[in-house]
Amino acid sequence: MQQMGGLDYAVEVEEMQPLVGSRFKKFYACEDKTLRLKLHKKGDVNIVAENGVRLHIAEKFAESLEKPSQFSMVVRKHLENAPLTAVSQLAGDRIIEFTFGKIKLVFELFAKGNCILVGEDGKIIDVMKREAYASRKIAPKHPYVAPPSEKKPIAQVEETDLQGSGNLTALLSNKLSTSTIYIEEAIARCGVKKEGAELTPQEKNSIIFELRKISVDRKPMVYYENGKPAAFAVTELKQFEHSEKKQFEKFSQALEEYYINVDRTSAENKKHGKGKKAEGREEIMEKLKRKLKFQLESETEFREKERRAQETGDYIYANHQLFENLLAAARKLKEEKRKPEEIETELNKISVEHGQKLKIKIGEKGEIEVEVNG
Repeated sequence: MQQMGGLDYAVEVEEMQPLVGSRFKKFYACEDKTLRLKLHKKGDVNIVAENGVRLHIAEKFAESLEKPSQFSMVVRKHLENAPLTAVSQLAGDRIIEFTFGKIKLVFELFAKGNCILVGEDGKIIDVMKREAYASRKIAPKHPYVAPPSEKKPIAQVEETDLQGSGNLTALLSNKLSTSTIYIEEAIARCGVKKEGAELTPQEKNSIIFELRKISVDRKPMVYYENGKPAAFAVTELKQFEHSEKKQFEKFSQALEEYYINVDRTSAENKKHGKGKKAEGREEIMEKLKRKLKFQLESETEFREKERRAQETGDYIYANHQLFENLLAAARKLKEEKRKPEEIETELNKISVEHGQKLKIKIGEKGEIEVEVNG
């Protein structure tokens, strides 16, 4: 099952901003071990959190436990009818903070997850699970300290993040707080099949461009394989271009569609006597099949691009004198401030004089576009 990453949470927090100004209504622990935060603003809005997996606005959710947990009762007591003043993501990572006046409800959604109620003095009022780490202690009366962030948001990727040896996806995963699906997508779009240390400056810039583009593109999608959800994404993915897909208006809708169907798939597997190990193997095999299919298609596409580039290079080399004459003429005509259509006419004349069938155009930014007609 796919888990939400830093970019996914960033997009979901964007969608939650209109909820600021709503009021706390209820907090539940549910039968499926999810948590549910109910707010009210011109109607009820529910936010579902599954520890270590997801957090999003939801229309459908599990029933609450018949007897509220102790933590749920404490949250209700301190936040009763409190106004929501902010929803934020900490350090671009998997920590979402709901601020109600001077009290905060913090969802830590990494590892096995946790939920923490923090008072106006910055100290923990109560916590769903008590935990102790080298750098912090999650327990009542202790100051709440967020875990140190060693990664950065995908939008802040830099060339230095691509320095190093080894697998490119692993290299970037260690430096960016995002799901590997987006890293793999950026690499696939660039057609790069190298280790980190082998990348050229141009390849690095291309990967950075695609990662930043993914960070701002908004086209919520769910992809399916054999009618079952295979992946969700904040934008359209090239690596799933041959899969069945469905686009949603909001990312929260895509997330709900994915997770509801994943739960249903798990229930069907159990109903037909498939154990967790068998289910896990099937999921891994499906993922490997998709990757292999995509890699084969990408390799074919890459080889075709390589062939075309080689042919272009050979043509330019064989007609180097023609292209030198074209460049010299273009410089002279631009210095004379001739109109683009006049430059096109003169350059096409030079092409004909050299016995070549070229179609030469001047682009919108003044660049020279050359097309070989035959």
